[in-house]
Amino acid sequence: MIDIEKLKSLAFPPDSEEKDWYSNAHEAFDYMVSLLDQEVILYACLGNFYCYGKLGKTKQIDQDFPDELQLDLSPDNGWCIDFDGRKFSMLAPDDKGEEQLVFRRCFESVESESRIEVSQRLLQSLNLYWLDNRNAYCLLNNEGDIEPVIRQYEFQGTGQGSIVTISRAHLDRYMAITDTVLVTQFEFMRTSSSFSHWFSDVEPRQTTDMSAHIRKQGNASLFEGLIIVRPEVTKKQLIAQRKKSQYAKFKSWDWKNKKRTTISCGPGATVNYFTKNSDLPWEVTPAFFKPEVLAKYKADHENTTYNTERLGAVALGI
Repeated sequence: MIDIEKLKSLAFPPDSEEKDWYSNAHEAFDYMVSLLDQEVILYACLGNFYCYGKLGKTKQIDQDFPDELQLDLSPDNGWCIDFDGRKFSMLAPDDKGEEQLVFRRCFESVESESRIEVSQRLLQSLNLYWLDNRNAYCLLNNEGDIEPVIRQYEFQGTGQGSIVTISRAHLDRYMAITDTVLVTQFEFMRTSSSFSHWFSDVEPRQTTDMSAHIRKQGNASLFEGLIIVRPEVTKKQLIAQRKKSQYAKFKSWDWKNKKRTTISCGPGATVNYFTKNSDLPWEVTPAFFKPEVLAKYKADHENTTYNTERLGAVALGI
């Protein structure tokens, strides 16, 4: 999980004008990269810390990066209806195979502050739901626990801004399935009150997946460019994992066939009430547990409720 206080220390200058802070904008880049093993920043606009990522087709990005890259890296893009005087047309922010994950929108003339919205395609594909008490879009993981996947932070007052992050594992899965990579534009600029202009030379820095320009002088520094985040899992690996999935089996009372039996939760092992000509048990079938199986859930008062009749998830209201 992102360290908000650490990020603020990188985004805003210290109370005293420490020369070292202003000349080391690369610290913000280093921190952004250090998160990539666990969490990826999709959008951050906070003080001197800015980055924004968008998905592009892997083949196209590899072909164009960095000099011929035509990816429109603006969070202010969005869907709109256009009329050219003769006909209407729908304009999309991602009509070239790219995919915008975060949208920055402002209700002009009504609200002065922008709002951040996350792509519904991404949310629904990953089966994510917003929970107020987590400030995040969450899912139920394989252990039955609520797992925050996309976190959204809003800051008000002097240090106002927004940050959106996503779990690396879930982003990797989404990128692998859609044959895309994340291209992130970043700009970390620090200038002291004595700064008037750049007199330092631009230092280019480039690797296979990064292209940056660096400036550094006593009272200011700049680190800006593009970086590609690639999935660390392949589509073939995801398919293999799914094929190896093991499904729990429960001792149950098969009230459809009126007998005690062991029933699997695997696909095709049960049917619903409307399926005809099948001897398979119903999907809604009583299952029995040893008391110790429920001990974990009884002890987790934050996420579960328990009484003699039912076990439910607090956040889901069941």
